[in-house]
Amino acid sequence: MTDVAEILAVEFGLTVRAIEANDEGIDRAAQRFRVYADGPLSDPRWYAVKWTSGGSIAGLLAPAALADSGVDGVAGPLRARDGRPWTDQPATVEPRRFSVVPWVGDHQAIEGGLNHPQWRAFGRLLAEVHEFQVPDALRAAIPAVTHDRELAAVTRTDELVASNRPDLDRDVAALWREHRNRLLAAADAVPQLAAHIDPTVLCHADPHLGNVLAGSPGASDADAVWLVDWDDAVLATAEQDLMFVLGGTYGDEHIGERERDRFAAGYLGDESATADDLRRAADATRLQYYRLVRALIDVADLAAEALVPDTEPTWRATASRLAAANLRPEGLLALSGY
Repeated sequence: MTDVAEILAVEFGLTVRAIEANDEGIDRAAQRFRVYADGPLSDPRWYAVKWTSGGSIAGLLAPAALADSGVDGVAGPLRARDGRPWTDQPATVEPRRFSVVPWVGDHQAIEGGLNHPQWRAFGRLLAEVHEFQVPDALRAAIPAVTHDRELAAVTRTDELVASNRPDLDRDVAALWREHRNRLLAAADAVPQLAAHIDPTVLCHADPHLGNVLAGSPGASDADAVWLVDWDDAVLATAEQDLMFVLGGTYGDEHIGERERDRFAAGYLGDESATADDLRRAADATRLQYYRLVRALIDVADLAAEALVPDTEPTWRATASRLAAANLRPEGLLALSGY
């Protein structure tokens, strides 16, 4: 396999001083590295390197366009020799995209949440993303939000449970059967709710606190935040992203009404704005649509992985736990009325 340092030198003009594996992230189609390197126009600094066969080019084109337009809080990927924000590199099985992004933030928001200024900055950042005027060329490359995969996942998992295979995990199968009626009812509602979606706004689509990085106390950028991992970027409506602040998603143990008030002040550009103002600004029907779509894919995909014995044991246990958590009364499915 081509050497990472060589790719960085040839394609991005970086001279590597140090390189280390970075196991953060759940993209199992990717290899990640943390690299300290000299750049042609900057002092030595750290970079995040990703080499993956998953995702799409939208996850690189979107942050590149936002960074180029001056949106703070989005670290734009470096451009390769041909001008693209990635380079295609061979692998043992299939070609993979190789991308390089400046390393930002010392604090992952999922580890303890954000402080007051950081919540306001996060609100301002998402507002800027949603207000971004998407150029035609970028619009053609970014997919519009859809629910086909989610509905297919529900059908596939339901059929798997119904097969009564003797090797299926009994507890997970029982969990699915217990909640089957509400899952199928939610799936039936999704196509009708989709009529209210006009996919014209650029959305990150996964802005949970695990994808938010912040500065450390005492640092010059202590109050700054960055939104990373744009692999799921889509054209949708603002509610696609706002649901991650309004409750029921990964990391919301760090999000209470006080934090929502701070986010709302930043997002709405009004220091007196509150979470209730943010809820009124969001369309309830659209919010219900995104919550249902997210809940269905999370439950169905996780349950399917937890059901079968050939899933890696540690991940199988995690998938089982997360599937059950998503079906709790405080989860997205319940918040959507199902």
